Order: sequence, then structure tokens, then C-alpha cells
Amino acid sequence: MRRHPRPTLELTRYAELQPAAPGDELVSVSIGPTGEAAALWASPPDAAILSEGDFRVGPVSRPVSVRAALHTPDLGQVVSIPEFRLRGAMVQPMPGGAFLTVAPRIREWPDGVPPNATVHDAAGNLQAEGFFGDGIEHVQVTETGQIWVGYFDEGVYGVLYWGEAAVGGAGLLRFTPDLLLDWTYSAVNAGLEPIDDCYALNVIGETAWCCYYDGFPLIAVEANAVTSWQNRVHGARAVLIHRDRVALYGGYDKDTDRLVTAHRGESALTNLREYRLVLPGGTPIPRSQTFARGSTLHHFTDRTWYRLDLADLPG
Repeated sequence: MRRHPRPTLELTRYAELQPAAPGDELVSVSIGPTGEAAALWASPPDAAILSEGDFRVGPVSRPVSVRAALHTPDLGQVVSIPEFRLRGAMVQPMPGGAFLTVAPRIREWPDGVPPNATVHDAAGNLQAEGFFGDGIEHVQVTETGQIWVGYFDEGVYGVLYWGEAAVGGAGLLRFTPDLLLDWTYSAVNAGLEPIDDCYALNVIGETAWCCYYDGFPLIAVEANAVTSWQNRVHGARAVLIHRDRVALYGGYDKDTDRLVTAHRGESALTNLREYRLVLPGGTPIPRSQTFARGSTLHHFTDRTWYRLDLADLPG
């Protein structure tokens, strides 16, 4: 594939996230199943508590108050959660106005392993607690509350303490709305190489699309059945799906802003086209948070929300 020059595509500035309460700082943000942004907000002192040190130093020094909010893109539902303890938490909307929060890093302590997944209802009450393991790269929830979790290499290989018993050893798992393990990816059953690192995950309806290291096949998991396509685009961190079209965003070294569009053939991705993504006005995209849901790529730089839709690109 050619490297230079690539035609550029500009992301569209979509919105500015409004704090859930005056003066709040953004703790984390993600994209829900219908394209809404789910964000976790806290006061500056509480946000500092959640970001101090890292998971190796133990639980947060004190519980804090956070606010989970939906942005569509205007500020919508806000749920206040007191006594919050998850460091670096990811957040996703759940059915009935509830919110899932997940700490991506966790380790064992002398008194055991604390839960790193919680569900709070629309009133902020704790509904469920669970353990999703360490080394979590992606968390995406369906409209029915099924929870897909993708793991990076430290979660797959359990470098902290799990060893062969690593919860995320399969690389891609599905949990129930009650935070119970429901499905585990089997590379053997799929006839593929195992997942070393789940680079890209996109859950559309009840189907999970994944691209993983090191062979980077594109797989679709629908009704527990796995379909795969060979893919020669390595290093993509997001995958977009629109009908029979695919877009892979990201890569190594100078390819971090690369977007490759393709078609799904019978067993491989074909008709590859390369682009370079930029911010409006041609500004390079800074390294920040990028998510794929459906056919849309979502990029957040601080509170600014940018988007790009595969459906709008030439086929």
C-alpha cells in the first residue's frame, strides 16, 4: 500500500461537552450504542483523586462523588454517584438510565481483588458489582445491556498476577447486564490465531466487530458465531462498519492518522483506499481518545467532540 501522498479527510467538529455541574472536570468519555457520548465528571479535587498515582499504588485515597452524564450532544441525563472508588474508570450507558463504570487496571492485594465493574441505577444507587479482570482496552454496551470487553496484552497474559488464570486471557469477552461472564472468544473454534491484543472493537446492535494483534483479522461475532476476513492493514485502533464497507483508523509510527477504507469480500478485505485524517482546517489530529460505534468515528480533544461517518465517504 502506498504511504505518501494520501488525500486528506477532515473530521467535523460536532459539539463541546457541557459539564454535568458547574466547574466539573471531565474524567472520561466514551460512546454509547446509539452514538451518544457517556461521560464521567467530577469536581477538580475529586478528579485529582481519581487520577493520582496509578493502579499499582492501591485504591483511591478516599471515595469521591462523580456525575455520569449523557450528551446527545447537549447535556441530557445526569446521575450523581457518591462514594465512587474506581480509578481511571470507563463509563457506558445501561438500560433504564443506569450507568456501567469499569476500572481498566486492577491488581490483587493481600485482602483479595476488589471489584472493578459497577452498575448504578438512574438514582445513583449501586445495582451490581463485578470483576472484569485487568488490562481492559475497550468496553462497549449494547442497547439490551450486553457488555463487550476487549483486553490488551497485559490483560490477555496476566502480567500482574493472574498468569494462566487471566480473566481476559481470551482477549474478547461478553458479560451480562448483571456483570456475569456470558461468552468467551475461542480462536481455536474460529480457526484463527489467538488474540494477543484487542486493538479495535465496534459493537453494532448485538454484533461485535473486532480487529486484533498480531494477524489483524477482522472478525464479527453474531449470535456467538464468528465470521472472519483477512486484512493486511496492521495497527488500526478503530474499525467502522457500513453495510459491506469497512474503515480502519490508525496504525504504527507515521500511520497514526491513517484511515483505510475497504470492502468485505468473501474472505478478505478488498478495494483498499488510504486517507489521512485531520482536524478542521487541516490541523494534525493530536493523540487523544478515539472511538468507533457503527459507521461513525468519534474523536475527543479535551471537551471538543469531532466525528466522521464512513457512510459519507466515497465508495
